[in-house]
Amino acid sequence: MLRRHAYPVLGDRCLSSVMPSDVQVWVKGLELAPATVGVIHGIVSTVMRAAVRDRRIASNPCDGTKLPKAQRKQIVPLTTEQVAAVRDALPSPLQGLVTVAAGTGMRQGVSASRSTGCGSLSGL
Repeated sequence: MLRRHAYPVLGDRCLSSVMPSDVQVWVKGLELAPATVGVIHGIVSTVMRAAVRDRRIASNPCDGTKLPKAQRKQIVPLTTEQVAAVRDALPSPLQGLVTVAAGTGMRQGVSASRSTGCGSLSGL
């Protein structure tokens, strides 16, 4: 990650010449998912923290960087009518599972594991 995203911008610079504004511009220029930017910034910040600990630089230029925030998608639950339509479209052994999953908020993976075999809900 460093070789691909940090070294091209910061790699040839003396550690003491890297300013917080340089780090901010570098972060803004990364055209990656916000979580990936956070990981890369965290790695660079760890390197800089080690340099501070070794007294190579006075402070960590990564401190205070404003990182991009992930846009969370709003979850819109199905209406009662939509749940009924899904339930009615399934074979009868699975219809109860839809009702339980919709009523409890059961995750898709758990629902799928419960749908194997005879469709029994024992062990929930």
